[in-house]
Amino acid sequence: MAQKEGLPAGRLSAMVIDEDKCHADSTSYMLSAELNFSVTVFTSPIKALDFLQNHAEGVDLVLADVHMEEMNGFDFLKVARELHKSIQVIMMSTETTMYTMKRCVKLGAQFLVNKPLDAGTIKNLWQYVDLKVLRMEKIKDLLQGGVVIIYQFILQLKKI
Repeated sequence: MAQKEGLPAGRLSAMVIDEDKCHADSTSYMLSAELNFSVTVFTSPIKALDFLQNHAEGVDLVLADVHMEEMNGFDFLKVARELHKSIQVIMMSTETTMYTMKRCVKLGAQFLVNKPLDAGTIKNLWQYVDLKVLRMEKIKDLLQGGVVIIYQFILQLKKI
């Protein structure tokens, strides 16, 4: 797939968790077609958590439904955060009340978006994710550089 102008240069990965298979597939298609995301779909939040436990570092974005029967989205979000503190989670709901939004944010979600997602919402997601990924890479580079600088400083002190 050709790179679309203004979109992230690297291929980002996303997980979509929604017991409504039709909505999960629709969201997956939009993420893949519009943003060139690599998408893994789960209709079971339990199976999604099992996957996340072993693959969290390879996931850039998680989109999860708030209202699921097997495990509600709030519980999913809480466990996902315990497994991987810096994972980016966007919650989806047909009920975007102030209570739902506050609860999602309190538990660590970045956003609460209306379900079903539309192309406009999907197109805006990459901006947040790409910037977050770039910031994390920059912080990692700075930390690695900082360790080298500190090590070199210690070596200099030993020579004195």
